[in-house]
Parts: sequence; structure tokens; C-alpha cells
Amino acid sequence: MGSNTSLGRARKGSKFWMQTIINSQMKDSLNAMLGDTSIEWLSPLREENYKEYKLNEPSIEKLFSSQKIDFSFWPNNQPQWDAIGKSENTIYLVEAKAHTKEVSSKLSATSKKSIGVITDALQQTFMALGGQGNFSAWTEKYYQFANRLAFYNYLTAAGFNVRLIFLNIVDDPTHIPTTQNEWNIASKELYKEMFGHHDISKVPQRIKVIYFQV
Repeated sequence: MGSNTSLGRARKGSKFWMQTIINSQMKDSLNAMLGDTSIEWLSPLREENYKEYKLNEPSIEKLFSSQKIDFSFWPNNQPQWDAIGKSENTIYLVEAKAHTKEVSSKLSATSKKSIGVITDALQQTFMALGGQGNFSAWTEKYYQFANRLAFYNYLTAAGFNVRLIFLNIVDDPTHIPTTQNEWNIASKELYKEMFGHHDISKVPQRIKVIYFQV
């Protein structure tokens, strides 16, 4: 399932909760879970009609340097992030889900050139993270998870201090309630298929999975 990237206040699910967390005192709980109370959240902000950003948009590119960062490793049509934050020397990129069915997605690009560029970036990331697991799952089953990993891998290799956060909403009362145990089961299946093991401790430390109780 793809992300809902429309503007405005959401009424349910992960989009609703990401907007709610970032624009309320709940963000203090998120910052505490990330171990950084100095995070300034840049999106999705109420005063910007809850806009979600791509990293190649001018106002977000300023996060990286005064120089224009080279994003040619990916097609120009980049993913939009559910939330983006910064602290003194760290960039936070967040992908949020509210139920396990949202985890599944597949590569939907139609341009042969775009498919080639994306596949190359995913293969490089697959190898950088151990080169185990089933690579077809990166494009056919967990594509959204995989493309976030590709951006993390590229930015980290370029020398940026990035933390990639997968935020799973626990017991969402607005749509499809998902328990932490259900999330754990789904996560183990994902890790096994993508990385060849169930052990989250083998994933780079700056990639963090958070279970956020609402």
C-alpha cells in the first residue's frame, strides 16, 4: 500500500497519528524514545497544512549543506517522508505505519530508466546491509521499506549523520488496531525476507524501529 501524500488534516491511521504526534506534546515522548530532546520537527507542521516533504525540495535540501546535494542515485520523483526532523548534527527521517497491511508495497514505476536507477540503488543497499535475504522482496513485497533504506544508505555513505526511524503505531483506535505482538510478528517476517535473519540487532544502530502506543 502506498502512502497518502495529500495535504490537510488526516482523520485516521498513520498519517493522522504522525500529524498528531509532531504537533502536540506527544512529540516529547517521541524525542525521548529517540534519546534526543533537542529535535526540531520540520514536518508535518500544522502551520504548513501538514505538508510532507521530499528530500530534494529546496527548503529541505538546506538540511544537508549550502551546496546542492547530488540525488542522481534516484529518479527525481522521490518518496515523501512522513516526518523530518533535525537536531544540532543529526537528521531524522521517519516512515510511519499504523497496521501491518501498510507494510506491503511493490515497485510501481513504469519508466524503464527509473526502474533501472531504483533497482541499482536498492541492490547497492542490499549489499551494504549484508547481501542476505531475498532481494525480490525489496521490490515486490517491502518496496517502501526498501526505498527508505536506500536513502539512508546513500546519505550515510555521503557522510551525513542520519537516523532512519520506522514508527509503528500500537493500538490505533482510529482505523485498524494493531498490538505490539502483531507488529513483532510482522517485523520478524520482514527482517527474515529482506535481511535473511530475524535479529534486529544486526540492523545498523542508526536505523531504529519504534512501537508508539497511542
